[in-house]
Amino acid sequence: MDTICGTGQNKCLLILGLSYQEWRQKCYQSFDRSFSVFNLQHQDVTVLQLSILVSTKGEIIADILHNLAHQVGQPIQIISDRGTDIKKGIDLFLQTNPSTIYVYDFTHQIALWLKHKFSSDPVFQDFLEHTTITQKQIQQTELAFLRPPKLRTKARYHNIDLLVEWGLNILHYWEKQDFSLINQLFIIDAIALINLQGQIPISFIFKLIQHLNFKTSDRTTFSQYLVEQLEITENIDPILAAANLGRRRFLDKFDWILKFKTKLQDIAQMLDVFAFAKHHFTLWGLRSTSLQEWLDLQLDYTEPSQIEAFNLVSDYLSTYTTNIPPALSLLPTSDIIESLFGKYKSLLENQPFFQINAMVLSLVLSTTKITTDLINRALESITNNDVIDWIKSTFGQSLFSQRKQAFSNL
Repeated sequence: MDTICGTGQNKCLLILGLSYQEWRQKCYQSFDRSFSVFNLQHQDVTVLQLSILVSTKGEIIADILHNLAHQVGQPIQIISDRGTDIKKGIDLFLQTNPSTIYVYDFTHQIALWLKHKFSSDPVFQDFLEHTTITQKQIQQTELAFLRPPKLRTKARYHNIDLLVEWGLNILHYWEKQDFSLINQLFIIDAIALINLQGQIPISFIFKLIQHLNFKTSDRTTFSQYLVEQLEITENIDPILAAANLGRRRFLDKFDWILKFKTKLQDIAQMLDVFAFAKHHFTLWGLRSTSLQEWLDLQLDYTEPSQIEAFNLVSDYLSTYTTNIPPALSLLPTSDIIESLFGKYKSLLENQPFFQINAMVLSLVLSTTKITTDLINRALESITNNDVIDWIKSTFGQSLFSQRKQAFSNL
């Protein structure tokens, strides 16, 4: 369960349901076929509750959960993030339904760990600042193919893995030392000569000056020219580096990232532990034995960042799996609801206001298997006027309509 809000006072509470038996059956079938994780699809879940609310106070959430439990039965598990109102509502519900197990969404837990660790880390914040500046500087240049992924303004630490992967890819591109995608030219110019001071003998500098402005688009040809025409057979690599326009252009915008190599590698090691844990829990579910199974892997992790991540996962399992009955295997994440919200947000991208509106019905539509019979029954039981009346009574006048009315005749 989760909520989504936009401009205005309305919020949408979405509660999805999934049959435990059906979920485990599909997990087993997926594993038997390809030894792979079964990832929930939109049509694997059912919308149990879709409420448009002005207030999401805990007491309101608890009432909704109690009413829903009376309709469909007491849930085995509730999984969500720890939004203040939702968590309070769940806690109130659990007071009268103690056999229901609450699990904090593991994906949100990872993001929270990363936020706590890196939001006040000056080195990582320096990396973020440079990344933001570089993204703006190169987005309309020949370096655009190297630009970093766009950073979220909210929930930034949910996609830190993409940013770290990008950083490591940039470092790998640097280590290859092939910058022909940026610029293929090699040139003996004043900048090259300045950069070479102290790197090669002064006699070589004088030879290069005599061939000032020689250029070629081929590294091999340039190397041969140095050997055959200038009779330079030593220290060729620094000359090639200084004359390489693609390399110079790369360093002009990306020299800052070289100092972050160790930091990015440490974060990547931590993220790898989290990714493995998530994959493992998604494959096998959260069980009463999950903590011990995880601890059995401890010797596999020896680096400080790996050990730190391993211990965090251990604490999570200690908190959320000790009360799971032996026969149960529970969901570790609510990624499916985030996926649905993402699809819903994409439908609102071109609207003048990101407002909770009638398009929330797409959340139900996305989880429904559309058949001819379903369409016929829908058309026979619900009229267009029914839908219009529901929209008016639920959402009222849209913000865009209010804005047009307020600014009319000015």
